[in-house]
Amino acid sequence: MRGLARTAVERLDLAFTLGRILGLAPVLVMSHRIGVGDPDLSGATERYQVALFLSTLVLYGAPQTYLVKLGIERKVAVHHLAISAGALATVILVLDLFDLAEGLLAPFVFVVIFRSYYLLFATIWRDDPRSSLLLLMSAILSLIVYAVTLNYWAAGAVSLLSLVIASGRGDISLRYLRVAVRRYAWILTRNASYFVAFLLQQTFGQVLLFAYAFLVSGDPYVVATQIVYLYTLAFVGHGMVFRYYLSRLRRERREVDPRRVVLRNMLLSILLGTVSAGCLVVLRVPMGEVLFGSSAITRSDALLVGALVIINSINFGWNALFLSIRRPQILIAVSMVSTAVTLALLVVLERSEFGSAVILSMSVGLTLQAILRAVVGVRLLRQSPKVLPSVTLPG
Repeated sequence: MRGLARTAVERLDLAFTLGRILGLAPVLVMSHRIGVGDPDLSGATERYQVALFLSTLVLYGAPQTYLVKLGIERKVAVHHLAISAGALATVILVLDLFDLAEGLLAPFVFVVIFRSYYLLFATIWRDDPRSSLLLLMSAILSLIVYAVTLNYWAAGAVSLLSLVIASGRGDISLRYLRVAVRRYAWILTRNASYFVAFLLQQTFGQVLLFAYAFLVSGDPYVVATQIVYLYTLAFVGHGMVFRYYLSRLRRERREVDPRRVVLRNMLLSILLGTVSAGCLVVLRVPMGEVLFGSSAITRSDALLVGALVIINSINFGWNALFLSIRRPQILIAVSMVSTAVTLALLVVLERSEFGSAVILSMSVGLTLQAILRAVVGVRLLRQSPKVLPSVTLPG
């Protein structure tokens, strides 16, 4: 039994993978409890999405950076997140006093504890099955409390169990808090390229919904949320494989042929994407009913989202090359360009009342991203052996 738990936690990265799903779960709970079509659902969803984006912002890509490059002290990272979250919570509180961020503080505090700290601890404790499983159980219990009460403060109080576990392990201490305060700016700048690369890569859907909340409300926003959530859930398997692969390479500390790295990851990524896309298209109605209480996505929209999943699977396939040869700046540049194009097109399409603004803007942005990554990636692989003889793995 102990061996099974260790395999699930370490090799399958179960705690972190389920944490990504649990972070989306409150919106699914709202859809079932409040009901699709209820005006209150749109407002609650918008506030949660804004809080989710901000909580990812203060997390600043720390879990992924910890896997790729051990350049950040984990105990300092725990306190650094607390400082960032506290500063942003203060800003939200002040804005709330002027009715500029009404109802945002509670979901923000909840998501920081429920999701941001969860993802950080799930990464730090990935070699400790007992702590990881306790962390997962506390998150599930917190979600159950939220499903029953729809109260962020009550559910957040349960999520504090993760901090209690961290305190018992010695990951929380006054000493490291002082270090985090003193070196706050240094932590923000150190490995900043890795932070930003993962931040842009993993918040594409969050950024889109964050911006869309300022353009529309009501049922159109609920439909957009369903589209982005189904798209995001399609990459759960990709994230698991990617994190496992990077972690294994980091431990082995060996040199490998970059072409083999790209080919292996590309084939596996496209295979996973094709399976996910097929399931999404075929099972869109039952998936919508199970996840949201009802399906608001048409068959044509499902086909387009499936195509997006396959396109982004190609993007995932290039990740190992850029990160393993320490070129995260390439991912940053490509992600910034594609995200900017996606947001600009979203605004134009929405103001022109063009149908399926979210899907079409995502299609253009992700296709552009795939083209740019392929062009740069092929150029790197064609460099002479003297320039790129092999890939030196991070760590």
